[in-house]
Amino acid sequence: MKRKRQQCSNSNRIMKQMMRITTNILILLCIISCGTKEKGFHGEILNCVDRLDYDRQSFVDHVKLIPLEQTEQSVFSEITKLIHKSGRYYIGDLHQSKKIFVFDDQGLFVGKVGRLGKGPEEYNRINDFYVTDDGDVVILTGPSHRLLQYDVQNNFLAEVKLPFKADAVLPLSDDKYIFACSIHQQNERVVVTNLKGEVLNRYLPYDKSNYHANMTVRGSQYLLRETSDGVTFNQPYDSKIYQFKKSGEMVVLYDLDFGENKPLENTLVNADKFYETYRGTYVEYPRIHPVVTNHAILGTMMLGKDLGVYRYDLKENRMHVKKIRKGDCSSLDLFPPLYLNYSNEIISCLDYKSVRYADDASHFTKPQMSFLQNGGVFLVKHVLREK
Repeated sequence: MKRKRQQCSNSNRIMKQMMRITTNILILLCIISCGTKEKGFHGEILNCVDRLDYDRQSFVDHVKLIPLEQTEQSVFSEITKLIHKSGRYYIGDLHQSKKIFVFDDQGLFVGKVGRLGKGPEEYNRINDFYVTDDGDVVILTGPSHRLLQYDVQNNFLAEVKLPFKADAVLPLSDDKYIFACSIHQQNERVVVTNLKGEVLNRYLPYDKSNYHANMTVRGSQYLLRETSDGVTFNQPYDSKIYQFKKSGEMVVLYDLDFGENKPLENTLVNADKFYETYRGTYVEYPRIHPVVTNHAILGTMMLGKDLGVYRYDLKENRMHVKKIRKGDCSSLDLFPPLYLNYSNEIISCLDYKSVRYADDASHFTKPQMSFLQNGGVFLVKHVLREK
């Protein structure tokens, strides 16, 4: 009997020890899990203070000039957005003609997409557009808040009505859309819907404590960028790059740290407050929304009152910056970067105005200069080196 009691006591002691070990393991797992979420929420902080000179030759393999064909139908006023997909260039003149002009890989004109009007298959404003894998154009309209899909022959294909306003759109996955919204339109910066336009989730709420009616918010067709893993989101003035995975999960991918020169967090959304706070003060912040490749982050930034281009090398963990001077665009230094593909190419635009004010235009041939003088436009394609 005494032996049985002793065995029972030993069993209880062993059970308590196992429970204590199990509890400690669960606590440890909880700490690890919390730590992982914390890292994902804050993102990897990148030191952008210690930097080298930006050298295009170090990461661009070659540059190709693509002259766009000039016809009566292919004339546009400005390039608001550009997409290169499936061997075609889709050029959005969203503010003037409000159409998308399509050219092939050689710059030959293919056609125009879009129907202005008040009918069910028409629109009176384009906020953004994207191109499907089949080459169809999907237009985000305003103020009617719809997605309208056309093929490259301008045949109407489909419509999706939205219960909210948005600045930008991309497909997040085969069954989801992702939208970027300004503070005037939504309480949140990002909205994810299903293919019917029904809201599935909202992310990144605005702080409207300083909101007033005359506040200026910078919207853009480049708020969202495609990546191999989903879509990245970034707003002007904001140093954080957010990653939205195809599942809908959001993490802070990177945080560009400009040290003492970075703006305060509460000035990032309110542009009026931003300019009022930093008038006459030197600050540094991303300007055109960056693109994340497998090896680097590329974009433009403000260096006080000056515009700059930057490239953060993710392998070397080093920032490369160059201030843009008048005439730099003539030397093809990615200004302005209209299209930055996450894989291997960057496309900018070159017209006669860019070259006319250039410091040195001697590297252009006479036929190229004549083409520009007669109103021609070159697309400048930079193919990146593969590391």
